Amino acid sequence: MIEVETLLKGQPWLQNVFTVSGGTFAAAVPDGTLGDGIATASGYGDAMDRITQEILNMLAKRKVLVTWLMDQSESMEDDRIEITGRIERVYEELGLSSAAKDDALMTTVISYGATTVNHTPQPTYKTDEIMAAIRSVPNDPSGAEMQCQAVQFGLQ
Repeated sequence: MIEVETLLKGQPWLQNVFTVSGGTFAAAVPDGTLGDGIATASGYGDAMDRITQEILNMLAKRKVLVTWLMDQSESMEDDRIEITGRIERVYEELGLSSAAKDDALMTTVISYGATTVNHTPQPTYKTDEIMAAIRSVPNDPSGAEMQCQAVQFGLQ
């Protein structure tokens, strides 16, 4: 087993990860630093916890726009229900941070199947509007999943 002090020795950038939290940590991370691209998740809960962490890190430096791309596939209906509950928890947790107040964290919701649907014509910071938009994602029986078109739509 490696001692944390041994791991940190000579790597001051790594010390921030273990010894500094919140806005101080985010401010110490150089601009352009990406999140952990190899982070793994054993389920939706782990994935959403990671998303919450990344959003908080970004909020410590700037305003953030989150776009949720939701799959309309009938086969995803049960997963969408679980994911919706997890997303609601993300916003509850983010609501505890002063960094996520009002327009600092804006959200859009887009779903895709055979077509792409924008559920939030304008980005919103209101959790009730976000959750209503997510809950309005329809089931698409076509089996088509136009993910790339939905991403392109979200970038416009």
